[in-house]
Amino acid sequence: MNQGTRSRIFSRLMIQPDGCVVWTGAKIDGYGVTSANGRQVRVHRAIYELFAGLISSGLELDHLCRNRACANVDHLEAVTPAENRSRRMRVGRLPGGGGEFQSAKTHCPNGHPYDMREGGRRCRQCRRDQWRGYNARRRQA
Repeated sequence: MNQGTRSRIFSRLMIQPDGCVVWTGAKIDGYGVTSANGRQVRVHRAIYELFAGLISSGLELDHLCRNRACANVDHLEAVTPAENRSRRMRVGRLPGGGGEFQSAKTHCPNGHPYDMREGGRRCRQCRRDQWRGYNARRRQA
């Protein structure tokens, strides 16, 4: 990485009170991206390779802070893809993942409280609205 690219990357990093070094430039899926040598690169990978060394083949970086825009080398760990998925599942970052994040939810995305009597966490109001829409469409046909 040349000096111009380095200075451009460093100019867009901001240190947060929690220790994260957050990328303030363009992002894709929450990950900071920039161009280096005519190619698009993820900022956290470029910073990691610059300060910690190359990422071994078959490994990917896990954000221990759970902030995808963070490029703090102390918040990154090279792990296998399976380990990275496992960690995301534990904190409920993937659909269907268990963990504290998912189980702490008490309301549906529309703001209605979940009803535990429906055989799991379900929103009675949303379900009622879906059935009403379904029946209305059937009557029109």
